[in-house]
Amino acid sequence: MTMLRSVRSGLRTQDVRHHIGMALLLLLLELFVLLVVHLLVVHLLLIVAMFGRELVESLRRDREIRRAV
Repeated sequence: MTMLRSVRSGLRTQDVRHHIGMALLLLLLELFVLLVVHLLVVHLLLIVAMFGRELVESLRRDREIRRAV
């Protein structure tokens, strides 16, 4: 019973609010980091796709020029 009382006295309203606030802050920070990483990955994939398309088109043009000669 003494342990339960000490736990109750340790969990004051202010402490609980602080822990909930910190948990929400960490959750928002994690969501922000996930969003930033997602945007980075998407942009990197777009860059690779555009570079790949340009590479394929230049190889096709080069092949057509060689056939014409």
